[in-house]
Amino acid sequence: MSARGLPRALTGLQTWIGCIAEARPVRDYERVLHDAGLRVAHTEPHDGAVDRMLDQIESRLTLLRMTAADRLSAAEVDVDSVLYYSRLARQAVTDGLIGYALLTAQKPPRFERPSRTRHGS
Repeated sequence: MSARGLPRALTGLQTWIGCIAEARPVRDYERVLHDAGLRVAHTEPHDGAVDRMLDQIESRLTLLRMTAADRLSAAEVDVDSVLYYSRLARQAVTDGLIGYALLTAQKPPRFERPSRTRHGS
């Protein structure tokens, strides 16, 4: 396990390229925004989009394995490794270690002092 709780296999070059290695839980991004002086106004989770993406990858690879194994081999695609990483990524989403969400943040309004007016000149 890495320091963030991800399996080490999800922190290597292959997963960095796939934007998984540097992914963070939503609460980490909320903290980054807060530390930058922003207030999170809305969080909209879309973890289902990750599941759908992984489903598509797995389905396409399975189909290619059945219909174009020679092309996969020529392209040096290690289907078993890709499927292994997709299972790890899916589990990381289930465990709340990574996900996909839309966060909307706002800069809080600045405190403005009431203007001073002179009375009785």
